[in-house]
Amino acid sequence: RWTCAKSMAAFSWAVGNMFTKKVDADSPLSLVVWGNLVAFPFMVGVSLFLEGPVMILDSLQNMSWATIGAIVYIVYLSTHVGYGLWGFLIKSYPTSVVVPFTLLIPVVGFLSSALFLGEELPWWKLLASLFIMGGLVFNLLENQVKRLFGVIKD
Repeated sequence: RWTCAKSMAAFSWAVGNMFTKKVDADSPLSLVVWGNLVAFPFMVGVSLFLEGPVMILDSLQNMSWATIGAIVYIVYLSTHVGYGLWGFLIKSYPTSVVVPFTLLIPVVGFLSSALFLGEELPWWKLLASLFIMGGLVFNLLENQVKRLFGVIKD
């Protein structure tokens, strides 16, 4: 049902990573800030089109402290800190080493929701986490594993 949107999201993520790797910027954080400034007018336009000015004004007038906290978290921690650090890693290390760590995003998400929000953590999520962690360890230690089994000679 959402295959096209998911494919476009994956494609844009890949293009963004390649752009971050190749661009000659002073810092990855500056890319995030400029990207946000460029995206802002488009986001406002889409919001006006989908929600309308009345709903936007109502949302702004009835904003709670929880909403303000969520905005601060999303804008500063998630976007600026998260993507700034991600950009630093992409520029500093081979992409093949860094990108597999995106597999940890859902794991961190549901572990955080269980820890901070008291949400249920079913056994299958823990099992899936073990598979993801095992895959990451294998990816990072692939050459050592091959040496251990004699596939690669020193």
